[in-house]
Amino acid sequence: MITGLSKTVERRDLLRQRIDALEGSLMNSGMLLRSETEPLAAAELRETVKRIIGRTGGELQSSQNLSAVDEAGFKRVAIRIAFKGTVQELKPLLYELEAQRPYLFVDTLEIKARKARRRAQASEAAAQAPSLLARLDLYGYILAEAGP
Repeated sequence: MITGLSKTVERRDLLRQRIDALEGSLMNSGMLLRSETEPLAAAELRETVKRIIGRTGGELQSSQNLSAVDEAGFKRVAIRIAFKGTVQELKPLLYELEAQRPYLFVDTLEIKARKARRRAQASEAAAQAPSLLARLDLYGYILAEAGP
């Protein structure tokens, strides 16, 4: 009986080592957000958005943390952003967000055309791209905390 318990403990320890190795390789794969906590992961998402908007143009008007959701051993961390810009600025923003490592996902995209202000000349109005207000939810994943 003691021999059986000893083998069970050895198997458990071996499985724990394998799980730790798999979690380590997953963390180093670049698929998950680097942050370990929900607030830090949300801040990481926000900084990623700011960096991309800095390259693609437009303006980040606001951002808001959303509730994290447990999904099969992971936590889905999300933010809601409001972006002001043109179609020419929104298209590369969306592409870069979804082509990122770590993997990021755009959800609940809402785009509204903004009314143009009075312009001095019709030719000037034709030359300017229409302004948009886009709201979207962006999420990525972190590992959920392991239980005892």
